Amino acid sequence: MSAAPEQASPDAAAPLLEESIFGHLERVRWIGEQLERSDRVLEFGCGTGYFIVYPLLRWGYDVIGVDLDAQSISYGTKLLAQAGLDPQALSTANLRELGGSFDAVIASEVFEHLTDAELEDSLALIHSRLAPGGRLIVTVPNGYGWFELESLVWRALRAETLLNRAASSRLGRRLKRALPVRGDDPPAEPYPMTLAPSPHLQRFTWRSLVRTLEHAGFEIVQRRGAVLVCGAFSHLLLSRRRRIVDLNIRLGRRLRPVASDFYLVALRH
Repeated sequence: MSAAPEQASPDAAAPLLEESIFGHLERVRWIGEQLERSDRVLEFGCGTGYFIVYPLLRWGYDVIGVDLDAQSISYGTKLLAQAGLDPQALSTANLRELGGSFDAVIASEVFEHLTDAELEDSLALIHSRLAPGGRLIVTVPNGYGWFELESLVWRALRAETLLNRAASSRLGRRLKRALPVRGDDPPAEPYPMTLAPSPHLQRFTWRSLVRTLEHAGFEIVQRRGAVLVCGAFSHLLLSRRRRIVDLNIRLGRRLRPVASDFYLVALRH
């Protein structure tokens, strides 16, 4: 999911993630379980850093993030500084420019935004910068899952425009009271994942994802599903219903082939 840029500026220390129908907190906890405290860790395509780098730093991991979008990095460095964390953990540096190797590289909700050529180049670069036996930790949407379906309907109905127009009406105010909506932009988080446009250019299945990574020289050692359903409408209706959110995560784990998001760990050969 890409958050919209019209968000509150990080003028105070941001809280840690609240769990939602997207399983954001579950995702970063799972990522943390794949890491050792002694690991040198990189998030590739970190956006603002709020969803991965920020919580991992607060939990004491040695992690940095890189992203080519300067606006997102500027936002993220302010967020880290306000929280008393090192703002230099985020940068627009190219991965080729960073010294040394990494024990783990995180690519969370990144590969679906790359063209075929960009994906191939990025995987080759990550492979070259991982230490022998290093881990590539990947999360990507199921290209034919519930999230993609909701996104298609959301765009077709121009739902965001309609909700914004309705916000000042009596009906809109009643809708906001009735639905578990927080803020003026319901599908987004209080802090954005990225400020850059980020359309999906890849549609992965389990088979195509595994084949792509193996072709790039990685060995798959772990795979699991994330949540069963997620999307803008699901967020509006369900994200504050904790029992449903927890059930959604459990079902995503058990029904891996039809989960809305795929989690995977691969080792560098």
